[in-house]
Amino acid sequence: MRTCQNQFPNFDATLPEIDGFVDDSWKDDICPSLLNEDLNLKLMVDYIDPRLSEVGKQRAEGKRGRYSMHVPGEHTDIVSSDNLSDILVAIAEVEAARSIRPSQQPKL
Repeated sequence: MRTCQNQFPNFDATLPEIDGFVDDSWKDDICPSLLNEDLNLKLMVDYIDPRLSEVGKQRAEGKRGRYSMHVPGEHTDIVSSDNLSDILVAIAEVEAARSIRPSQQPKL
């Protein structure tokens, strides 16, 4: 089974524990990741030390955060931040949006 530990043995952090997300790390990605299949979200968790990161320059320039979340198969971030709390807010927003039943959606 692939895990952060065996795919990224030099990773300088621990993956956060987020309800519904499981370790989906793969050595050919730029960093370890978590996946929530129910929400169809992938959370990339970069190295703490930007010098170890493949996107360290982008992070240093403020163009990318340590945490970035996207829909698997799409490479546009839904949110990218150095603060995990920003990611948790975005997850809650996705959960809330998906919990609205068609009959509850506002009419335009």
